[in-house]
Amino acid sequence: MRTRSFSTTFAWLILALLLFVIIGVTAWANIKWVDYLPSESEFFYKWQITRGLIFNNINPYDNVGGYQFISPLPVLILYFPFALIENYEIARAAWITAIQVCAMVFAILCIRNTFWRLNRWMAVFFVIFALFWFPVVSIYVRGSETIFMAVFFTAALFTIQNEQAEIAGILLAFSALQPRVTLIGVLLLLIWTGSQRKWLLYFWGGVTFLIVSAMGMIFLPSWPLDFMRAIYQNVDISVGKTIIETTTRWWPGVGQQIGWGMIILATIALVIEWWLVWGKRQKQILWTTAFTWVIAIWIGVETNIDNVALLLLSLTVIFSAWSRRWGRSGQVFNFGIMLLLLPGLWWAYIFFQQNQIGESSNPILMIGFPLLVLVGLYWVRWWFLQAEYLNLGET
Repeated sequence: MRTRSFSTTFAWLILALLLFVIIGVTAWANIKWVDYLPSESEFFYKWQITRGLIFNNINPYDNVGGYQFISPLPVLILYFPFALIENYEIARAAWITAIQVCAMVFAILCIRNTFWRLNRWMAVFFVIFALFWFPVVSIYVRGSETIFMAVFFTAALFTIQNEQAEIAGILLAFSALQPRVTLIGVLLLLIWTGSQRKWLLYFWGGVTFLIVSAMGMIFLPSWPLDFMRAIYQNVDISVGKTIIETTTRWWPGVGQQIGWGMIILATIALVIEWWLVWGKRQKQILWTTAFTWVIAIWIGVETNIDNVALLLLSLTVIFSAWSRRWGRSGQVFNFGIMLLLLPGLWWAYIFFQQNQIGESSNPILMIGFPLLVLVGLYWVRWWFLQAEYLNLGET
């Protein structure tokens, strides 16, 4: 027993050392990479305003160089350790490294949430795919905190499946720190947990949110009012604004009608699916969440490529269902789809970028790809919701 215990401990130490080396090498590579990236990014402004708050007591909601901070103040907790680094290039490289670690954790949580059975090599390839597909690399460049929110949210889903409502409530509260990214998903989980009478999740989520908000008020007592004023003055709360702008750009004559048609149909489908999931078990809420992330791109407020990165969960739902339905053939099919998507979405970005069309108006990234994911979700819906495919006992 002692020999086995020593061997296990030694193996974990080697694994930890290897992980430390990998993270160190990745950080070094990111330091070299940031030299080629635009100096001004979302991270730059949030790093700057966080340093201003820490060292000069400057209100982050003051307009700085044309940038307006429009997020809840507690989200700057994520930037606090990096704001202590004076050198911007090193701070940004460290931030990108943290995002990459979160992207790997997000991929693993997607696998665990969907009970996807895949061999070691397929798992490695999926993590590589999650690290380098275009929507996530775009986040590296801009430096947003979207992947952190995705990790908090999927971790909350995982703990819900394991009947840990207290932890789920805490994680869900943290995922709500950036409502532009997670609001619709958080609302879904709150509605569903209400139907399940998981009141502990409400309690711990509410307490966590209040504590974090109060911590923000220690640094800036007026932040709730400043936040609401910034939202009122700087955010266009029009539903589906991004999609309407995209369709209007491409089809000036009928683009607005097409955009509104998509929004109306998507909203109807969302209401139906949310009604169907009421009172159902975990397998239904997982599929409905994957579905909701797709719809959120079309009916959300000022959505962008960050929202497309969340569709990794939706893809995992599809991949897991194909694997269970078709076995080895399903795994090969999944591998082929990822091989197509990895360069395909990069091509979609580069092609339209050459024509001066940004990510938020890209018809493939914002309309075509989400539509394909939506088709895939309905394709596997019946398979995925069967208990034998999810290894869950309830019906």
